[in-house]
Amino acid sequence: MYIDRRKEIKENLENIKKDIKQNQIPGYSEPQLVCVTKNFPLEDLLIANELGQKIFAENRVQELLEKQTTFANLPDDLKQKYDFKWHFIGTLQRNKVRDIVGIVDLIHSVHDLKILRRIDTVSKQRDLISEVLIQVNVTEEKSKHGFLIKELDDVILATKELDNVKLRGLMTMAPFFEKDEVHKSQAIFAKLRELLEKYQKELTKDFNQLSMGMSADYVYALEEGTTLIRIGTDIFGKRNYNL
Repeated sequence: MYIDRRKEIKENLENIKKDIKQNQIPGYSEPQLVCVTKNFPLEDLLIANELGQKIFAENRVQELLEKQTTFANLPDDLKQKYDFKWHFIGTLQRNKVRDIVGIVDLIHSVHDLKILRRIDTVSKQRDLISEVLIQVNVTEEKSKHGFLIKELDDVILATKELDNVKLRGLMTMAPFFEKDEVHKSQAIFAKLRELLEKYQKELTKDFNQLSMGMSADYVYALEEGTTLIRIGTDIFGKRNYNL
């Protein structure tokens, strides 16, 4: 079973990395692959890490905490074999900020100023700097979280007053498109890249990350210069939502 699962994950990772090389913008740094492990066991994460994958992400705080606890309880000699980082990509509620600050390297999904200020407060209490991305609702879908484009000037201005939050870039999610219309996501990704370039002029050079592209549309995100692609299904297969 382990051998078969390792082979499956290995082949999937190789295919995605091939797509990255073929579709990334020439001259740009190679985008980082963020493996989304929602509803997949820690064992799958460890297999992917053994195969060279370094960044993993969850979109539910509780599942992230459970996986971290499970890993922490492994024998020390086994834990030493692994080296990886956690990102958080889900909707972050204000009452979960204290749980997440300090245990992930990057929060992709800051969609509310109150939450951003809460992250800053908790980070200050813990004497650390939290790196975050601002989530942008480019298409203004009511079903999606994220700041509207017209709100970004005020958001960026407000963040300049926060000492314990470091803005690293922007994140977006394209709408769901049927397979023959997925190409429409490219215009959305292009707009996010334009926004990053706009605000880079008034922020530090470290404001340089674009988190865009998932299993269904990451090829189009690559063509627009994404630096972080969030892939789950194309690596680990279909999820079991009964877990």
